[in-house]
Amino acid sequence: MYETVLVATNDKLVEFYLEGRIEYNQIYPKLWRFINDKKFKKYKRIRPKNLENILNLNEYVRLKIKV
Repeated sequence: MYETVLVATNDKLVEFYLEGRIEYNQIYPKLWRFINDKKFKKYKRIRPKNLENILNLNEYVRLKIKV
């Protein structure tokens, strides 16, 4: 499930960059901070049970990322 966290975070940060809300050089530090947050790191040990788990996590991560 951690891969979902990584991809969703990266996608959202790139979206913010394309909208002009963050600078290009801010993507990596923000990505690093989000994926190392306790609430997201716990997903390294969790395996998805079905597609719905992945989609729900994807939505959750995107909602949590604010710039």
